[in-house]
Amino acid sequence: MKHPSASVRRINYLIGHLKLRSYLEVGVARGDTFLEINTDKKYAVDPKFKFEFEKYKDQKQSFFEMPSDDFFSDHCFNLNEKFDLIFLDGLHTFEQTLRDFCSSLRFSHDETIWLLDDTVPT
Repeated sequence: MKHPSASVRRINYLIGHLKLRSYLEVGVARGDTFLEINTDKKYAVDPKFKFEFEKYKDQKQSFFEMPSDDFFSDHCFNLNEKFDLIFLDGLHTFEQTLRDFCSSLRFSHDETIWLLDDTVPT
């Protein structure tokens, strides 16, 4: 039996403890973190998912296979969602992480929590 990663445990702790309901993850890759998150509504963004995401689509999980810049500029407006927790785990560059953070501000509320994975300054 596979045990959840430290990231999954921490994120699920925050969701449970703070009663968070909506989650956005940018940079999902194989879905190792995303698929283990327990919340009411989850959104995944990745330019090329590395798993069969179609079989996980349901009312609780939405998948957007596109660059995050496209998601934030074109598709996110149709969601009418203010995210409680945003996990930025994309390209791991300072520039892209900053751009994702700034773009996600429009879809946040006063109590939104951001988590940033490792970034590499240039």
